[in-house]
Amino acid sequence: MKSRKKKAFKKKTSVTQNVKNTAKEMGASVKETAQKVGNKISQTAQNAKEKVFDDDETAKEPNDEATDTENESSDMPNIPDSKVKQVKAESLKENDLILDIRTHFQHAKEALKHPHWHIEATDVDPCDFMCTYHIEPSKTLYIICSTGRKSMDMAKKFIAAGYKNVASVIGGISAAKEAGLKMIEHTAWNVQRQAYLTAGALILIGFLLSGMITKLFLIVPFLVGLCLAIQGLSGIALIDGVLEKMPWNEQEQKS
Repeated sequence: MKSRKKKAFKKKTSVTQNVKNTAKEMGASVKETAQKVGNKISQTAQNAKEKVFDDDETAKEPNDEATDTENESSDMPNIPDSKVKQVKAESLKENDLILDIRTHFQHAKEALKHPHWHIEATDVDPCDFMCTYHIEPSKTLYIICSTGRKSMDMAKKFIAAGYKNVASVIGGISAAKEAGLKMIEHTAWNVQRQAYLTAGALILIGFLLSGMITKLFLIVPFLVGLCLAIQGLSGIALIDGVLEKMPWNEQEQKS
């Protein structure tokens, strides 16, 4: 009886020892696995940190190509505003030489009653302008825009080209109106409104002729729609460009 109890006790002890050994091995295995996972996570985090650091350093480095492109596209002279002569709108006189550089649309709405030239800012070349109109360097050229900012920039271009006797009108046309200068409101339709009318008329005429004569006239509304789609996608106003070349839309020149 005692022998059986001893065997049972030894067997039980052996099972318990095996369980402990197994648990110990499992614990060591789990610990080792956790350590490996931790090391891997730590390494991944370190790599990510280094990558972010490298990206930041790359972002901080100047892009020579982009800088060159920006420098090439920007032709604004490095002249401080303090070097540009500025005058108030109320000081303008009828015999002054005035250049209006606003857009055709803005000029079509309202303009100074004073005699003046009107050329859009994008089309003004200081040397060509001074030579074309035989303006003496001793006479002051007053440049006016909508608010006074573009006229300041244009004056800098004239100064950079060697024509220092130019002045920017403070506040532009808005200030001129407030100062009580006489204005002219043009009755002619602006180019954009003409473009809407032309496009609508061509579409209607194309559909009418296609029903009355031949379906081939459907090409007319198709082409108009294509022009409008191109304008919407690229900003190239084909219809507006054609209308601007019409005699009634030619830029007004000083007589």
